[in-house]
Amino acid sequence: MNIMLFEKIKNIDMQRYVSHLLIFAVGIGCVFSCCSLYYFYKVYQEQAAQKVIGFCIEDYRNALKSKDRDWDKIIDGFSLAATEFSASALAPYCYVFQAQVLYEKGDYSGSIKVLEKAVEMIPKGSLFFYVFKTKLALFMLDARDELDKQKGVAMLTDVARAPDNVVKDYALYYLGYYHWSRNELNEAKKIWQELVDEYRHEKSSPSTWAQLAEQKLPYIL
Repeated sequence: MNIMLFEKIKNIDMQRYVSHLLIFAVGIGCVFSCCSLYYFYKVYQEQAAQKVIGFCIEDYRNALKSKDRDWDKIIDGFSLAATEFSASALAPYCYVFQAQVLYEKGDYSGSIKVLEKAVEMIPKGSLFFYVFKTKLALFMLDARDELDKQKGVAMLTDVARAPDNVVKDYALYYLGYYHWSRNELNEAKKIWQELVDEYRHEKSSPSTWAQLAEQKLPYIL
């Protein structure tokens, strides 16, 4: 009797164990399926984003070649793409192009706001972070608002001095150019000389910006 009872208990425990194992396996399968579906969804989203943004860029390039430019249509296209694919890694670059088109249109205030949004979305570790932050500073320097101009100078100076900026030659050149355009020749000469000295030994990949600065230095008396 005790043996039969033991066998029943053992069978019940085994059934529970198998049931739990099956539930666990089904759960793992569901999680794996969900992860797979999410992965394929993300891939599909990125591919769709690439196509749509590619069409927008093509429209922009065609507009640059044309005399009759419908900037508003192109701006709306990039804005819609950024909204539609907001989760895509390409979303910030929609805003970058939108900002550029706004700048081409002469809407400096609008271009600054949109490019600020793009820079906020781009990871600081990305090569493009400092590229577009420098561009943002240059947009600010072209603004009509004096406060924006002051912010632009401060931002350009910060970017040019950032130790982790791998494109600081770009920022240094335009920081020197800003002072040169204001006839602040001593400051321009100082910055451009710093740029030339810092990149003098870059033989494998010489800096174009350092070369431009070197060409201008002899003309500053």
